[in-house]
Parts: sequence; C-alpha cells; structure tokens
Amino acid sequence: MSDQADGRTQKIVCRMCLALCGMDVTIQGDQVISVTGDKDHPTSHGYLCPKGRTYPAQHHSPLRLSDPTIGGSKVSWSTCLQDISEQIRSLVDSGGPDQVGFYIGTGAATSDATGRVFATKLIRSLGSKQLYSAASVDIAPLYRAGELVTGFAGVFPSWDPECADDPTLAILIGFNPVVSHGYLNVPHFTDPVRRMRAYKARGGEVWVIDPRRSETATLAHHHLAVRPGTDAAVLAWLVRELLVDGADFQEIESACRPDDIELLRSALSTFDLQTVAALADVPAQDLLMLLSAVRTHRRIAVASGTGVSFGRHGIVAEWLKWVLLIITGSLDRPGGMKFVQSLPPTAFANPLPPNGAQEPGPESRPELFSLFGERPSAAIVDEIESGNLGCLFIGGGRPLTAFPNSERVRRAMKRLKMCVVVDCFENEMTELATHVLPAAWHLERRDMFFINRQIDSPPVFEPLAERKPTWWIYGQIAKYLGHDLFDGVLDVDRCTELDVFRQMHAARPDLEEIFRAGTHGVPMARPTGWVHDYVIPDGRWRIAPSTLVERLPEVLRRPDSAFRLVPNRRLRNTNAVRFATEPEGVASGPVIDINSIDANAIGVCGGDEVRLTTANGQIEGAVRIDERLRQGVIALTHGYSELNVGSLTDESELDPMTGQPQMTDIPVQITRVRRVTRESA
Repeated sequence: MSDQADGRTQKIVCRMCLALCGMDVTIQGDQVISVTGDKDHPTSHGYLCPKGRTYPAQHHSPLRLSDPTIGGSKVSWSTCLQDISEQIRSLVDSGGPDQVGFYIGTGAATSDATGRVFATKLIRSLGSKQLYSAASVDIAPLYRAGELVTGFAGVFPSWDPECADDPTLAILIGFNPVVSHGYLNVPHFTDPVRRMRAYKARGGEVWVIDPRRSETATLAHHHLAVRPGTDAAVLAWLVRELLVDGADFQEIESACRPDDIELLRSALSTFDLQTVAALADVPAQDLLMLLSAVRTHRRIAVASGTGVSFGRHGIVAEWLKWVLLIITGSLDRPGGMKFVQSLPPTAFANPLPPNGAQEPGPESRPELFSLFGERPSAAIVDEIESGNLGCLFIGGGRPLTAFPNSERVRRAMKRLKMCVVVDCFENEMTELATHVLPAAWHLERRDMFFINRQIDSPPVFEPLAERKPTWWIYGQIAKYLGHDLFDGVLDVDRCTELDVFRQMHAARPDLEEIFRAGTHGVPMARPTGWVHDYVIPDGRWRIAPSTLVERLPEVLRRPDSAFRLVPNRRLRNTNAVRFATEPEGVASGPVIDINSIDANAIGVCGGDEVRLTTANGQIEGAVRIDERLRQGVIALTHGYSELNVGSLTDESELDPMTGQPQMTDIPVQITRVRRVTRESA
C-alpha cells in the first residue's frame, strides 16, 4: 500500500473474469478515486480491460445491495437469519433435506470465499443433494471429457503462449480469448492482443475454427469458418488422418491401449476428407493445410470455448480434443501442453469408472447424471415443479438469463416457498427473491486463487452498511440451524476473514509465502510426466470411452437448411453480468448479428427490427450487419434479459452425460418486423 497525494493506493487483482489482472486502486477515505493497471504485475504488465476500469463505478453503484430484506422490506440480520432457518426447518421436516437447494453462478466463480467452498458446506450440512452450478449450463462437457479420459474431472492441460517449451501451433476452437480473456485451457490470458502477436513473432502458428471471424481470428494465421456444430467432425477427421501418418506412435504404444486405437481407427473410418469438408462447408484444401501444420509442428495446443461446449456434440468434440492431443504426444510431454501439479499423487488413487461417474441425478429427471457431486442446473425447474425443491439459494447467479426456457424458469422461481439470493447488486433475481442477503463486493473482501498462479488479493475496505462476506452469511445460517461450517476450529461470531482463509488453506505448506507475494502471486509448477506417472489409470489414457465412440455416427448427420443461431461474447460482459458501457457508436444492448448477404436475402438492413423464432419461442430485436459471420449464421450474446436467448432454447433434451442444454447451432427462422428509416431511427 502506498500514498498518492491525499489518498492511498493498494494492489489487488481484478475479479471481473479469471484473467486476474493486477490493479492499483487509489482511494481517499471511503471513496475509490481511480484504478489503473499494475505495471509491475508479472502476467498483466499494466493491462486492464474496460471491465476492470469500472471498479469505481461498480463499488459506488446505486444498485449495490446494503441491507437484508424479506419480501422487499429491510430487516435486521438476526430477523432475516431467524426467518430463513425457521422456514428451512419446516421444509426439511415436511419433505426432507432435498427440499433445500443451492445454485452457484459466475459471480461466485471469481471468488474463493463466495465459491463452492462454503455453499457446498452449507448444503451438505443439511444432508441435501440439491447442489447446482453454472458449470452444467456452460462447461460441463470439458469436465466430463476429462473425467472419461483421465479418470478425474478436474484435470486440465493448459497452454502458455509465453512459455518457450509450450507448443508452437495453437488451434483455438469456438474460443475467442481476445474478448473472453481465457478459459480453462488458457488461464490468466491478460493483454491478449499483445500476447497473441508476441506468440506469432516467436514463430508460433495460430489456427481459429469458428463460424465467425472473431477478434481472435483476425490475429490468427488461418481461420476455418466452419458450419456451426461441425467442430467434432473436423477433429474426428484430423485424428483419423494422424493415426495413418503424423501421430506420436511412441506415445500411442506406451500410454494407450492397443484395443482403443483399433476401435478408433474403425469408428473414424467414415470421416473422410470429402465427407467432412462438405459437412463443415469449408474447402478440402484448407483442412489439408491444417493437417499439414499439425504434422509439421508435431506438438500442438488445442483450446476450446463455449462455442464448442454449448453444442449438441460438445462432449464428443471435447473428447476428440483430448484424443488429438494424446496421439500427437502433446500432453504432459516436453514441448506439449502441461498440467499444473496442484495436488499430491495420493489424490489420484481412485480414478472414476471408464464410462464416468454415473451418480443418480434429480428425482424428476432420473435419466440425467450428476457431475462431481453437482446435479444438472437445467433440471432445477423440474425439481421445483414436481414439488421436490421448495427453497433455492442463488449465490452469484442469474438463472433467468443463464437457463433455457426463461419464462418457465421465471414461473418456477415464483412457485418457490423461499428464494434466497446472495448477491452484491440489484438484478432480475433480487426482484424475484423472498430473501435478499447483501454480500461484500470485490473491494470489501479477500480472495485467493489457485490456477496457474497462487494469488492473494486482500480487501481494500471493511464492508459498508450491512454487507457481509459470504463465509459469514453461510456460517450464520448454518449456526441458526445448529450446524458448524468451521469444524469447531473457528467461531463465526468472532473470527476474522484472515482467520477463515488460514483455516481453508491450512494444508498448503507455502501459505505464508502466498500471503507475502500477494497479488503478484507464486507460480505453480507445470512439470512434465507427472500425469502419466500418477494420474491416468495404469499409465494409460482411456482414449476410446464406449459411451462416446457410440455417438460418433450422430456427428455426421447433415443439418437442415435453416439459419443457425450461435453465441458471441462482448468485452464488457462476463457471461450474464454486464459491467462496462459500450463506446460511443456501439449498441449498448443486445443486437442480432447477421451478414449482409443474408440480410439482403431476407430484406433487412442494419437497425431493422426482426423476429427470431425457434421451436421453443421467439424474441424480437434490432439487426446489426456483421461481415465476420459466415452465411447462414445469426449471432446473439447470451446473458441479456431484454433479448433473452433462453426464450429460444429448450431444456427438454439435455445431454445425458453432462446435463448441458444445447445453446448453439440452434435452427432459427428470421423475419422482419419493422423497417427502421432514418426518420424513425
């Protein structure tokens, strides 16, 4: 902490997304005067995106929650906690512990304390199995594919474009890190434009596979504008060809089962060049260039995003991504993608079964499986409607804009006997809540992160008004119910936040070093070989899980001729949460993107009002011409209540392996509703 003029400056990390950029916050009294990028930060080097620059406005926003409420009326914490505990007891007594559930959203994902740690402890202390999170409407295919191949759901390889020993070929599929600032395979992707250009300058080659010439694609060497939903087919073809010529046969012989390889050869035989090129609607020569690049570089990095995981074949594509990396020797080997070694070898003693953990899902949707102890979030509505769920806690989430069939979600939320929203800001969920609990925001709490770096970001202020850190909120609810979330070590009434974090991470031998390093963090080891030695069962990748091999024929089904709806991201949004306003001349709200050829064919111009219709519903909004989209594709950003993609999507056909609803490659009709002339615009 340092002085600047009459104020003081403190270092924190931005938590608007998981890039975790370093930030200098200058304050005066209880006011945030300014924020700037921390030029000395080892990963962000002074970079700060538009979301991070809104910290002063966010901290002092009139939408900040300040007091607990019941039915919209302000009450004391003791009154609110007493009411919540009495209603929970009544529900559990009459219907069992599963009457109470918890949904953890993106707002909790960017915080150690408000994440799943204390939410999970609270729900488990009640004996309930009703735990849900945004993972099953976002990235469940990544987790399930990793579980099937390695035996463990939380094992992910990462690509560091600045590491000299990482691959020199990067293939990015349905992934736009220039806007999203990273994902599970590319964490801490700060200052993405500079890093992409530096990677290319060092000899790195970048391919982007995406129906839209995204901001990342404009920086790449090559862009494959595939038809939506055909990523899995392209990956299948690459694997098929590399098993003939270009694979790392030493890796295949030493770390794969021969029967699996032969099964793959047979299952992929129908994925020939002409078939896949026609399905993806890209020139065959472009596919051959990509194959040649893989054979030339030998070690590759492959990263995917929601453009893949949102799709009907998301789990198949994520699995084939693993297969492609494995057969090229690009995982856990020198020159390949590496894994952070965050757990001791003993943590990997009991791999899950070859076809994954098939824990029973919700009673109302028995065909669905749970994933790492969580149930599929799209089934929450079924559980409410069936009477199995009477109380739902929502921690940092927006089900109304994150879930499919948004009107059904709204009706279900109104049926709950108790909807408890834990958040920092007023939003569409707090309007529906029976109880609102005001949580401390970023500057009022400590957060720790353990991804590629171990980071401690201390609080700048004590929480103002009646705001409380979520460890206190959940701890107090548990106490009123006669439970203890702190294992008898701490007293929730007397302990400090630092006490809580010391207890949570007491097993880390370098905890004091992490506290000293603060926001600059301590790098986590990414050695090679340890996953082969300690993680994968018997030292062999499970490269051909039968449940996914059986799904390969579905990948070759040709789509109908309708327009296909795909998502896109905005720099000033993080999923359903909007932070910064758009620059002058750019639409601040959601718009429907379409290229000019398609616009001319249906007779619309930029600004015209159009209607999008699917089998599930319809929405109306303004058109924006975007020449970066391939023909036949319409793009719309998720997370807006005023133009809600959830109104177009369906929750009835969830992927049984992941519980993930399909939210991209959706057939859609588009019709003009109103022509906007210069006079009416």
